Amino acid sequence: MESNRSYLSYSQYALFKSSPKSYYDKYVNGKSYKGTKAQQFGKELMIDLEFLESSELVPNYLVDIAKTCYIEQEVTVQPKFFDKNLFSIIDAVEKDYSVIYEIKTGIKPWTERDVAKNEQILFYALVVYLTKGIIPTAKLIYLGTKHNEDSSVELTGKSRVIERGFTLKELLDFEKTLLQTCIDISDYEHSVVSFGDSVDERLLRLLSEQKRIESELSLLKDEIMLDMKDFNNKYAESENFKITLASRKSYTYSESLSEEIKQTASKFKILKTKEEKEGVATEKVTEYLLIKPKK
Repeated sequence: MESNRSYLSYSQYALFKSSPKSYYDKYVNGKSYKGTKAQQFGKELMIDLEFLESSELVPNYLVDIAKTCYIEQEVTVQPKFFDKNLFSIIDAVEKDYSVIYEIKTGIKPWTERDVAKNEQILFYALVVYLTKGIIPTAKLIYLGTKHNEDSSVELTGKSRVIERGFTLKELLDFEKTLLQTCIDISDYEHSVVSFGDSVDERLLRLLSEQKRIESELSLLKDEIMLDMKDFNNKYAESENFKITLASRKSYTYSESLSEEIKQTASKFKILKTKEEKEGVATEKVTEYLLIKPKK
């Protein structure tokens, strides 16, 4: 199955980069993820800012910026060789697109290093360059927040503006990265086989039945074991089964020997890894199904 999105956003890019499976669950299977209160706080701030509402949530200087900018500006472009558009919603951008603003809230302050390696700002700068032909400057506005005892979020009053410039090479290199990501996403989507409702229903029914049977079997074994212990007997039988009350010994060794065993195991692990890397060890691949229910 393929994503029903005809575009690649930064959120999609970042999620696929961190977890292809989570990307597939969200953008192909349509699984929804509940946002945190901190994320909801950020969304509410942007809504108030879009309508130029100065409040406890939106500082006056942000409202001043909003008066000269497009707020939550959508920018879409399809670069050469891409089979998808690049789509972005920029928090704020000057009307001549010379400066883009990214507004971040959070407990941990942002630093110049954080901004320099932030790919979200780079994504937005690339989209502006591809649509407008100019290389913008970025300004990240950090607004400090805190969590109250009732789990609500509010601004602390601490803020910082960090600027970042871009080079043409930096933008073009990132464009290549996004192109490869589009290819990787397509390959991954086509590598996942989707089964129909019939297989899904049978699998669900059989695994549920298996769980019930294993639970019932475990209880029955406990019952038989208690009966045999009551009669102080190691053997029992029924019409179809011979039953033996078996036992297995285990030992807890001295601290010194346990430590020696641990060190020996560590040495063996190193030697095994060395042979695997050097190709001395013979590799054997066993395929099996790992089936997990979706949450």
